[in-house]
Amino acid sequence: MRYFIIFLLFSSVTHVNAQRNVFLKIYPKVNGTDLVLGDDYLDQQGVAFSLDYFNYYLSGLSITHDGGQVLDLSDTVFILKANDFNLYLGFLNVVSIESLTFSIGVPPAINTVSGANAIDISLYPQDHPLSFQDPSMYWGWTAGYMFLVCAGNADSDADGITDTYFELHNLGNHNYPQTTLPVTQTNVGNDQVDVYLDCNIEQWFKNVPLQTISILHGSNS
Repeated sequence: MRYFIIFLLFSSVTHVNAQRNVFLKIYPKVNGTDLVLGDDYLDQQGVAFSLDYFNYYLSGLSITHDGGQVLDLSDTVFILKANDFNLYLGFLNVVSIESLTFSIGVPPAINTVSGANAIDISLYPQDHPLSFQDPSMYWGWTAGYMFLVCAGNADSDADGITDTYFELHNLGNHNYPQTTLPVTQTNVGNDQVDVYLDCNIEQWFKNVPLQTISILHGSNS
């Protein structure tokens, strides 16, 4: 009986020690350089551009850890911005994180119109990611949430000066693909794990003529 009690105590301590504060940090970068709003960069077509803002939703998150166990966090929606990209995932029972699965955007089930669990935007708490944002990330009940919104200026005449304004608004449930990425965690002390990813913005703009699109809004953008 004494050995059984010792086993229970040891198991309890092990469980407590496995609890970690888990942070996901997704750094916005352009061609491997940290994004600075207002600075000029080159897209994949060699066109100079700058950004005033770059905001997007991340959701449908699950964590594969410790030999293939899956921790489902898909009921949480996060919003990331160029200057705010540090996500707290929670105090979680994980030791070794192997991969992350997630989608960019708002899950269809809570997006508007056809979403089985959709609610009016005004019913969310003011600090909730799905509440009103500035700039807006909501196109209305019929169209739903915009998954990505960004704006800036691009060089329209190849003189190296970013002089033409553009906006990109991406939405639509068919633009909600899922991706899985292997990750390597960073242990910060005994009770914190950080996971770092890069958001390669030049890939988001691949084949998009920033210098001529003006305002591109829709499910194909």
